[in-house]
Parts: sequence; structure tokens; C-alpha cells
Amino acid sequence: MTDHAKALEDARKLLRHPSSNVQELARALIARSAEVEELRVVCAEAHQLAGAVGAPLAALDNLSAAASGKPLPHKTFLPLSDGDFERVEELRAERDGLIKAVADHVTVRGEYYERVRVLEAALENIKKVRDGYASQAKFADVDPAHYFREFVTRIDRALASKEG
Repeated sequence: MTDHAKALEDARKLLRHPSSNVQELARALIARSAEVEELRVVCAEAHQLAGAVGAPLAALDNLSAAASGKPLPHKTFLPLSDGDFERVEELRAERDGLIKAVADHVTVRGEYYERVRVLEAALENIKKVRDGYASQAKFADVDPAHYFREFVTRIDRALASKEG
């Protein structure tokens, strides 16, 4: 039986004492005992949380001792700095990597949409030219393909004579 459990049992026995002052003190002791148990549970939960975030060993030692009702091994574990929390540093590095990845993705998407916009504008210009020729072709009474081939042949001859 722990010292705390024995003290609680003794306090319960004192509730039957004939003196009302003793009974009142016993009730106060029982209430404090319940409070101590609640605080031990909180310390145990805080120990788990501190371990998950990589808290310094002194903090973990003190929380473990407080949760089990033992004397604190360290007078204090303060002050703390960000470097004392290994997991915090890991999470910050992960956060920075994610921010960079998102920024890169947004940049790539922005470039993609800019290319799409340029290509759509070029396609619209091509359609306008095509539609312009289509509207003119219906008034032509000759096949333009023969004249186009002759035009290309003349350009090829002109370029060949300049090269030579």
C-alpha cells in the first residue's frame, strides 16, 4: 500500500472520530487526496504529450515522477528553447518542405495556364485566318492549290539561286 493510499484510509477512519474538527480535517484531507489523484492523471497525460513532441529528458523525468507520486528528480526543466524539442524541429522542416512543394506546384500550374492561354490565343488567330480564307474561297472560280504549288516552287528556286 502506498503512503498516499494509507493516508487516505486513515482519513476515512477519522470521519468516525467524535470531534467535529477532526472530521472536518478528514474531509479536507480526502478532498485533497482526490485532487492529488486528478493531478497525477494530468501529469501522466502531459508525460505522454511531452514524449510525443520530443520534450527534454528532464521534463519527462519530472512528469513521470509526479504522475507516480515520487519525488521530482530535477529541480526544474525550465527555461526551454525550441532546440529542446526534437520533434518540433522535425515538424518545422517538414512544414518548410511542404510549403516549398506547394509553391513549386503553384508556379508550375501558373506556367501551364499561361501556356494554355497563349496557345488558345494562337488557335483563335488561326481560326480567324482560316475563316477569312474560307469566306474568300467561295468567291473564287479557280482551284488555288495549283497556284499555291507554283508559288512555293518559285520561292524554292529563288532561294536556291541565292544560295549558289
